[in-house]
Amino acid sequence: HRDLHSFPTRRSSDLREQSWNAMATIPAAAQVHILHGMLWGVQGYAPATVVEKLAAVSGSAVSDAAQWLAWAAGQAAEMELGPVLDFWMSAVESALPAEQYKGFGFFAGVERLDDDEWLELTLKAAQRCSSGLEQAGQVARRAATRADDPRAIRLVASLLRSKLELWEIYDVAQVGVEMYRQTATEDAAAKAELRERLLEREFLEVRADD
Repeated sequence: HRDLHSFPTRRSSDLREQSWNAMATIPAAAQVHILHGMLWGVQGYAPATVVEKLAAVSGSAVSDAAQWLAWAAGQAAEMELGPVLDFWMSAVESALPAEQYKGFGFFAGVERLDDDEWLELTLKAAQRCSSGLEQAGQVARRAATRADDPRAIRLVASLLRSKLELWEIYDVAQVGVEMYRQTATEDAAAKAELRERLLEREFLEVRADD
């Protein structure tokens, strides 16, 4: 792909069009080029625009972009997170198909991402992702570090409601049981929702804790 610093000042609209057209033939390379443009604030690559255009390309393009951004954020400590968070917020504020949100689960592994921002955005993504976030177990474990926050409880409940693989369900539910037992939240509705999701998944030990 073209080097980040080689974006020319002239004919930028032509290059943008070429980038979007390339998503149909060389999607991986085109995606990286487009996301680099977004990260560097290149005109025409605003996060909301990138979300909108990627969503029109394929049923997983936004998810794939989220996975790449999470990987890049974890690899490059100097990478600015502002555009990434704007991309994420634009995605969760859009009514995209559930599959488009799966890749946002990979942000659970980005430790330098502020816990509060991560929790808020991941909860919104999980609530839109009925097919289940990627790295669901890791998402649940990071949420468990904020077990007294009702959003963390609702996040784990949302994961349990989604269509996870059986081994993922077990992993998430084990975290959920411990959160249910240990949380000091005063949000009874959030705790009741987690209890209901655990019982639906047949983790009946929470009954004994009532």
